[in-house]
Amino acid sequence: MTTNFTLGLGPRGIVSFMPRTIIFDFDGVIVLSSEPRFNALQKAARRHDVEIKNDLFSKSIGLITVDFIQQYLPDLDSNTFKKILADYQADYKDRIVDHTVPVPFTNEFVRTYKGDSHLAVASTNNVETLKAVLDHLGLYQQFKLIVGREHVSQHKPHPEIYLYIADKLDVEPSTCVVIEDSPVGALAANRAGMQVYGLLNGTNTRADFHAVNVEGFLATLSQLEMALR
Repeated sequence: MTTNFTLGLGPRGIVSFMPRTIIFDFDGVIVLSSEPRFNALQKAARRHDVEIKNDLFSKSIGLITVDFIQQYLPDLDSNTFKKILADYQADYKDRIVDHTVPVPFTNEFVRTYKGDSHLAVASTNNVETLKAVLDHLGLYQQFKLIVGREHVSQHKPHPEIYLYIADKLDVEPSTCVVIEDSPVGALAANRAGMQVYGLLNGTNTRADFHAVNVEGFLATLSQLEMALR
């Protein structure tokens, strides 16, 4: 299957590519959960007299919660840190299906996909959460491989998760296409030697990707189909 297309959205113009594996990030690509997740973390922190400022929201996208707290609340004592995470787990992670909103055009693409490429998910969520949400959305059976935080020791922007998928599916990284909504994830794909598209979901902009290489930007089903089919 050879896909020839002109997006008019990215820096490289006409692209010819034959993807063997299409890898989707989860948060911000399959579902919109970054804002509910951040709100839940703020709420949990306030219970313990810790304020997470609103302007840190953009910094949280693409980072696992532990890394975000350690990076942006470096003076937090370990006891309070544990209490905030426990409350966050109970309020949000244990009820994530109630907090997630599907990204309509990526859900439609995955649900109706009948091409030859493998579909995979690469996420900083745990696999149990990923399976629960994907099953809830009716997408679970479409994916050849679902990879979460348990499978890797290094998190995005490290390329380990993407290289892990290529290894498990026995494909060359250069034959993989990645769909990411954050520069952190896009950088991980760059470092893995994979092509990457920036998905625009209403909470991010093209400018967010200024420091990474992307083939183009996707904001509609037709653009996604043009790029991947």
